[in-house]
Amino acid sequence: MKLKNIKDIDSANRFLKEYYWEKNNRKFSKKPLSDEDFHIALMPDQDLRNYVCYTAECKVYRDYTIKFSKRIYQIEKKQPIAIKPGDNVILKTWLDGSIHIFKKNIELNFFEIDDYGRRVSA
Repeated sequence: MKLKNIKDIDSANRFLKEYYWEKNNRKFSKKPLSDEDFHIALMPDQDLRNYVCYTAECKVYRDYTIKFSKRIYQIEKKQPIAIKPGDNVILKTWLDGSIHIFKKNIELNFFEIDDYGRRVSA
């Protein structure tokens, strides 16, 4: 793009659309070995938001809290699965910004608290 004297985003996008992509695709594209579609359908219980997300492994502290990204999450007493201090859990941040905490693919009940242990309103 420097050789074409392109210096702004609009010109760069126009260059890519009108010239570059077609030439690049002609040069590097390959015909598929088969025309068959190999995509697999999702099962009814699968949620893509659990796969296309930011994931971190966290440890449950003795006071049943999880600390992640300067935030503290309190695990509620009533859970669908047994949980104890020292357990590793998976904290997922979905692309919409919501936080979800899992143990063995089972979502846990929790809420955010501040540094003083007070519940943070959503």
